[in-house]
Amino acid sequence: MKVKASAPGKAIVTGEHAVVYGEPAIATAIGRRVCSTAWLRNDRVVRILSMDRELKTTVSIDTADLRGAAQCGDQLAPIALVVCRSLQELGETRGVEVHTSSNIPMAAGLGSSAAALVSATAAVMRLHSKRLERETVCRIAREGERLIHVNPSGIDDHISTYGGIIYYRPSEGFRQIVTGLQGLPLVIGNTGRSRPTGTLVESVRERLSEHPEDYEIIRNIGKQS
Repeated sequence: MKVKASAPGKAIVTGEHAVVYGEPAIATAIGRRVCSTAWLRNDRVVRILSMDRELKTTVSIDTADLRGAAQCGDQLAPIALVVCRSLQELGETRGVEVHTSSNIPMAAGLGSSAAALVSATAAVMRLHSKRLERETVCRIAREGERLIHVNPSGIDDHISTYGGIIYYRPSEGFRQIVTGLQGLPLVIGNTGRSRPTGTLVESVRERLSEHPEDYEIIRNIGKQS
């Protein structure tokens, strides 16, 4: 039996970068998704295949730590991690095959990695259980996000799991926003230049360290939320 699950990407409407420094942000799910298909194997192996990126990785279901693989450039290690965590959470001993496909631009700030983690987690959980608890999916997906971003805000995996529009401030947590804006087009320009989130966040951090007066810009960005 094959099971499919999909999860949306996201766009931060206001508060990009400022949220890293405790300011609020508003984010919304977008109409681009990652789809994951999962099915059981007859061994204790987890195999991940990215259809659109033509990448694959194979690990044991008992793998406890994939940080080394991620640091060595295995781009699918975070997905393998959440799949293993999902199986361990469920108490399952058989491995699974997970194939992913995406129409979210990568390294464009649109949450492609979180959507892949959420969809893979949801597919594996749904393969073994009719009941899908979003809180569990989000918690496991965040473990994969930590492999990628070390200290993620949680916005990406939250919006990818729950959808809709959210307000988030580190000191306050997440709040779903109900508006009359459903159906309003949101135009997102893609430059085609890949800019990994972690690299950009670190460059802003370095600039603020050199020019602390620029914190006022961060505070003003936060005020817009």
